[in-house]
Amino acid sequence: MKVSKKCFGYSVLISLIIAIIESLYYLSGCDYILFIIFGIITEIFYLIYLYKEKLLSSPLVFSEIYTLCVLLYQLKLVKSYDNLPVISILTIILCMFIWRIVNSYDIKCIKNNMLLYDFSFNLKLGKFKTVIGFIWMISVMFMFLEWFSAGGIPALRADGETFRFLVSINGITHILAIMNKIVAVLSISYLLGKDRIIIGKDWFLIFVFLTSTLLIYLTNMRGELVVIIFTIVVVYYIKKRPKLYKVIILVAPLLLFIGIIPIVRHYGLYGNMYIHDQKAISEYPGLWFLTPLYQTLSDSIRVFGICTQMYPRAYPYGIINYNILPIIPFLDLGKDVSQDIADFTNHHFYSGLTSSYLGPAYADGGIITCVLYTTLFALWGRWLFKKFVQKKTYKYTVLYIYMFYQILMLSYGNIMDLAFFCYYAMICFVCNYAEQEKIIRR
Repeated sequence: MKVSKKCFGYSVLISLIIAIIESLYYLSGCDYILFIIFGIITEIFYLIYLYKEKLLSSPLVFSEIYTLCVLLYQLKLVKSYDNLPVISILTIILCMFIWRIVNSYDIKCIKNNMLLYDFSFNLKLGKFKTVIGFIWMISVMFMFLEWFSAGGIPALRADGETFRFLVSINGITHILAIMNKIVAVLSISYLLGKDRIIIGKDWFLIFVFLTSTLLIYLTNMRGELVVIIFTIVVVYYIKKRPKLYKVIILVAPLLLFIGIIPIVRHYGLYGNMYIHDQKAISEYPGLWFLTPLYQTLSDSIRVFGICTQMYPRAYPYGIINYNILPIIPFLDLGKDVSQDIADFTNHHFYSGLTSSYLGPAYADGGIITCVLYTTLFALWGRWLFKKFVQKKTYKYTVLYIYMFYQILMLSYGNIMDLAFFCYYAMICFVCNYAEQEKIIRR
């Protein structure tokens, strides 16, 4: 049986189950909690099914991750979490259904076709190292320029949690300064894709990877470091195809990193007051240490709910103001959803929070633009996934891993920004520049 037919059937079934659970949203008490837990278990079993069908690294995973975030939100483990507006629920159900259908329609069985030992690394190593080294030097130069202009290194300051937002000179210089994360992604993908790392031969790539990772860590920006850790996990998963319990062990450090780092940072900044505040906002004060991770996974759903209340009642639809115009470089065009939220709530809400990709999409045109952007992202992800499986080259391996990370991050924020397209183009440039026609099997 083709995986595409099974995925199509299961995708429809999962969507129906979630729709039924969401339709019972205004029940109260234990019955409602049981329905939500049933939905979470259903999603976990579907993820296990994707693992068994070798599709855990496919774009299909995103709709399940996003749905899990919605279900987690609806547990309301934070006191300030309210019921989502009905329009929010309907929009999410529709968009995730479209995502599942688009990405399960023609996926073929790739059971033994995705191991990296069968992939081709058709690179001219000298050119590859040259361009990587050049990008590394440019990035280091602009990173130190930002730190010198701001007056310090974020990770080495007591107020690093707030200072990290003040180091950027402007958008372009910051994009150039953070290029080191792409250097780290490119170098570690090549190194882990090899049968064996030879220190004497690969010392340069090891050096640029380690220094790039250290510099990104010193920025105190957790999200920039996550993409490097994510790349290591995905490349290892594709290369080794580990058993399910090993996959869980691989994912656990990512969740720990996302959950523990905010606790360490904020405790260092605010001391015991931070713990007191976390206990105050949690429905279960004894589990306060889980609140940062829970909020990271679910707060974007809360913010999206606010967006559906704002547009078009308080603010008109932006058409292209929230997604398209902000991408244009050197021009201060477009609008920011977070600023609208700050104005709408009289600054009683942390405006820096994101609303996943659906927030800006809804701000531009309601359900119609949400469906449009969902379809476009789903088609883009499916196209890259198919290229990744069919071509089996270094270029499409790195491009897909980077895109796969961005796809999963759609559940948290919007990837429609200038930095994403710049880094995507950079990966294409490096791979095309260093590519050679002769295939070298690793």
